[in-house]
Amino acid sequence: MMTILQNKSLALIMVSFLLATVLAAPQAKAGFFSDLVNGIFSSKPSNMEISLTFYPGDFNLNYEDSINISSETAGIDNFRGTFEIKPSEGFMLKQKNSDLVIQLKTENLTINNIRINEISLENTKLNLVSGNWNETSENGSIMIKNFVGKAFISRNKIEMTGNVSSLEKK
Repeated sequence: MMTILQNKSLALIMVSFLLATVLAAPQAKAGFFSDLVNGIFSSKPSNMEISLTFYPGDFNLNYEDSINISSETAGIDNFRGTFEIKPSEGFMLKQKNSDLVIQLKTENLTINNIRINEISLENTKLNLVSGNWNETSENGSIMIKNFVGKAFISRNKIEMTGNVSSLEKK
């Protein structure tokens, strides 16, 4: 029968061995350690490919990360801030921590490599395709988490294609 001191010693030896193994193989260090930590503390989200078109009317998006926006006649790189769509007026971009406001009278904008943590649509006209799921609704409600992909935005609709970690019909 092992004493408490022997148990602590054995645990210390195992942790030391694990640490020495990780430190001895620098190329494996990051992968091994992150896999170990991810396996213990979290589960990796499954990615689902989606195609979503919705018709929001007035729509605002506060964007913290840097995005690149392009239209038929202009391009904006490294934009961070508020993005507003008003079908009757066009697009308005308000740069974060600045007085800069850009009004675009263009018909369409494209945003590549956009990341959005959460999109919640309620009572919205939409069309959603994901795998075998094809939802068309005049007043649908959905929640999407961790969208990564491309957005094509016109004055009356937004089309998004990319991957999400979760998709829920409300």
